Amino acid sequence: MSKYDDIKIPESLKRVRNSAIEKAYKDKKFKRDKKRFTMTVSIAIIGLGLLGIGVSNPTFAQKILRVNEMIQAIQGIFTNNELSDSITTIGESSTRDGLTITVQNAYYSQNEITLEIELKTDKPFKNTKYSKVIVKDNKDESIDDFALMTKDFNTWINGEETKGIVYESPRFKYIDEYTLKGYWQINFKSPIENHKNYDTIKMSFGLNETNYDKKSNNYKYTNSINGPWILEFPVKSNMDKVKIIKPDIRQDIITVKQVALSQTSLNLKLELEKQGVIEYVEVKDDNGETLGGGMESSNPNKIDLDFGLKNVNQSPKYITIFAYGNIDNGKDESKAIKIKINLE
Repeated sequence: MSKYDDIKIPESLKRVRNSAIEKAYKDKKFKRDKKRFTMTVSIAIIGLGLLGIGVSNPTFAQKILRVNEMIQAIQGIFTNNELSDSITTIGESSTRDGLTITVQNAYYSQNEITLEIELKTDKPFKNTKYSKVIVKDNKDESIDDFALMTKDFNTWINGEETKGIVYESPRFKYIDEYTLKGYWQINFKSPIENHKNYDTIKMSFGLNETNYDKKSNNYKYTNSINGPWILEFPVKSNMDKVKIIKPDIRQDIITVKQVALSQTSLNLKLELEKQGVIEYVEVKDDNGETLGGGMESSNPNKIDLDFGLKNVNQSPKYITIFAYGNIDNGKDESKAIKIKINLE
């Protein structure tokens, strides 16, 4: 059995992540005059400090001391024996001005894709201009990996552009003076309903030169270089491994329309009878573990959220949905609308 067969996020990290999600939700809510906003949540997209698109909270980023364990959780997707037939060998590369970016392997299902990536420079990495694009996280000395600083990131599936993209800057380990290897997990809302056995993924992104400012303890983007980079490749959709449940259960003003379980994530679709009443939705698994929370605002009467499972390829027997009204003063479960959904 692989040592990653029972991957779990540390309790301290989960607590920090969940409180950060709530804080970011409230901060954005006030800035937008209480308009709802989109947030998708997975096990590894929030909290590594150098964010691409997502919830940016410097205080939160500085508190996280176990980033390597998060990276190990993503790595577990590629080392877990039970997922081996779900991984696609890619080998797609893009080379420009001394840097080659290669997608080696990919895991793709529902609304997420996780990539195993290699970076190679034709000169020693530290002597190239990319030393300001692939940077250490100076905010936390316990983090020994590098982040690739990207911008203007877009994806397409079978030629249709995705929405609601959330991703963290891809992380890499030093292999030698020319080579780094790492992982990139991206969440999005799929634009298609009818997947093929193999879907075609296209990615486009730029690279940002970055300087760390010690005084403000933040990163400043200086120049964009060599963009856009484009990678396009076919990947197994794994939709035959997704379990779709349509409970159509109603509680108060909420109807649970669909739960979709993949090997690594859960998608939840709700419908609301009234607008503006529910401000936050949280989901817990059968062990009482919080999978995540947020809101989705593309339709005022519908909620569409994604959550990462705590254990790869181990589906919970049931989930409990907690729907909250005002959470300005925190969550009170006794006042939440609670709905239990059996998944077996």
